[in-house]
Amino acid sequence: MKNKELLLSGEIEKIIEDKNKTTNSKIGSVLKAYRIANELSQQAVSDKIGINIRTYQKWEAGNQIPNARDLFKMIKLLEIDIEHVEKAFEE
Repeated sequence: MKNKELLLSGEIEKIIEDKNKTTNSKIGSVLKAYRIANELSQQAVSDKIGINIRTYQKWEAGNQIPNARDLFKMIKLLEIDIEHVEKAFEE
């Protein structure tokens, strides 16, 4: 857990504070950062939460945003700090 925290320190704050990013793009970047920190592939994440990989790829790319149920599954799976998600939704 300590290594993951080190990987994410500062990176998430930069994503969230980027005024040029849309909410969808911020959420996608947060998902990607946590997925990489957890050393999981996009396929592994999509399999574990029960969605198509193309759907997950659209989320990471910021083209779509996950529904509440799938977002909650990813928060649990990737151990995402809920404050990061809340801040990403703020504009």
